[in-house]
Amino acid sequence: MVATNFVIVFFIRKHPEKISGFKLEGSENEIVEKLNWVNLLCRMIVIGNILTLIGGIVAVCFENILIFSLLVSFPVPLGIVYAYSKKNRSNYTGSSNKNVLIVTIVSICVLFELFGLLAVSCHGNGNLDVVTNQDELVINGLYGTNISYRDIKEIELKSNLPEIKFRSNGFAVGYTRLGNFITQDDSHIMLFTHSDSCFIRIVTKKDEVYYLSCQESDETVKVFKEIKKHL
Repeated sequence: MVATNFVIVFFIRKHPEKISGFKLEGSENEIVEKLNWVNLLCRMIVIGNILTLIGGIVAVCFENILIFSLLVSFPVPLGIVYAYSKKNRSNYTGSSNKNVLIVTIVSICVLFELFGLLAVSCHGNGNLDVVTNQDELVINGLYGTNISYRDIKEIELKSNLPEIKFRSNGFAVGYTRLGNFITQDDSHIMLFTHSDSCFIRIVTKKDEVYYLSCQESDETVKVFKEIKKHL
């Protein structure tokens, strides 16, 4: 992402006339002012890139997915919004309506991305939500499902997950993995896990494989014992 943005900066400096809502025309002084604004736009993108790079590295070191997502997603768009707001005020091109439209569109995109990141954060910081009804195990939340006790063929505690090749239809952030995943031996498994150790492995009579875990091992063991009572 950082490399791509630097390529964009290089392209803008070489072809400023390609910028939306920008026309490199007018008197010599006006052209100089417009080029100064182009430099401001490029400078904001470069500063955003630096923040993205440094912040992203720090977030990875501390394994904080929310901070990583925020720093990867926001510095550059906010820099662009700032640059266009300055351009609108100076009215270099006489097309302030276009500038307002660009600022509005970028701002709306940033807001949508913020809501998306908050949703990801909520799921990433969530915990296993299960209900042990009389006849079935109910797993609530994203990709939630019901498992009838009569359909359970095997149930055991495991200390680790099988090696995952990729997720086919799932969600993964930090230790949280929800949905359908494919293992290295091309087996399909369903994960509802929120830790890196102590998992409940359930195999149904249809050979469907589920892994469940809470954030704390003691909670996982408690859920395991509760399920065993109904079998």
